Amino acid sequence: MPILRKIPAAVAADWEDQDDTIDAIALLGAVGIADRRGLTRIDRGGAAGGEHAWRARVYVDGGERHRQFADSLHGGPEGALRAAIDWRDDVRQQVAAELRSRVRRVLRVERPDW
Repeated sequence: MPILRKIPAAVAADWEDQDDTIDAIALLGAVGIADRRGLTRIDRGGAAGGEHAWRARVYVDGGERHRQFADSLHGGPEGALRAAIDWRDDVRQQVAAELRSRVRRVLRVERPDW
């Protein structure tokens, strides 16, 4: 939990405005990811600190499986990105295994009375 303390307004007025957003494209390039599908960066400011995370999505049979990875829980944007990539790749492998286990075949039924 963050520690909050009050400061005089004169002190706060001298602070420089910090831009906490990151360059997602540069980070993706630095991590060395060839496949960027299903990865989305979320940066929303707000009074309570906002929301800073990576979202991973995998599309399956017209639906979607997704999970969000917060920077604060994964040691920053790069840690959250790596966690999102690992989750996405694991889910893709699970989905591929599920699809392979389905056997689709056409049955032919002889019905001369039709």
